[in-house]
Amino acid sequence: MKVAIVVTHYMYPDVIGGAEIFTYKLALFLAKRGHEVHLLAFRGSKFISRRFGKLFFHAIPRPLIPLGKTIARLFFAICLMRIKPDAVLSVFIDSALPVLAYSCFFRGLSAIRFVGVDVRILEKVYLKKKLSTLHISERSIWAKIYWNVIVNLIKRYVKNRKILLIALNNDMRSSLVKVGFPDDAIFIIPNFVDGSFFKCMPNYNGNVIGFVGRLVFVKGIDTVSYTHLTLPTN
Repeated sequence: MKVAIVVTHYMYPDVIGGAEIFTYKLALFLAKRGHEVHLLAFRGSKFISRRFGKLFFHAIPRPLIPLGKTIARLFFAICLMRIKPDAVLSVFIDSALPVLAYSCFFRGLSAIRFVGVDVRILEKVYLKKKLSTLHISERSIWAKIYWNVIVNLIKRYVKNRKILLIALNNDMRSSLVKVGFPDDAIFIIPNFVDGSFFKCMPNYNGNVIGFVGRLVFVKGIDTVSYTHLTLPTN
């Protein structure tokens, strides 16, 4: 099967984040199982167009102009139409537009995967929840317009059985149902962890708190730091 994975972000190893590592490892595992895999992401200093056996990297340029990311989504859609995959996965809802555009012209399996920040934005926009951890760019008027367009398109495609939705857990699935997505179109596929990818740190005396995620505010690192300060030292 010819599979395409779309990420309208910079990819690993230029960005070392959970979703980026997940996407990279997923592409590797699918290629090892005999599938022809095409990974589309923004071109970076390390992520460039190249081929490893059945794994193809497509580095898409991002114009450094206003609305450059929106223009780049058109490049992603054109690349998908040239590849003509049997199945397409959007790793974030932010990457959904090229997948939706491709689904207009070609029949095949298309799936959109929701991550934590996707669901938080949906809760903010549609369920009117007060959330302070969203990035400033996710609160803009343009972002709200984009999200409304994408959500309405996804609902229409799901209704016509052209798109499947992927949630990471039951809580995400419940939030997506509240937003208006049909329950029978949402499949729960948790993130996998490749244990060989991580290295153990040396042992330390005192309290040790485990944290999984990038060291940024939106991931709650401030809460972890505060919790560590409030714990007794003995």
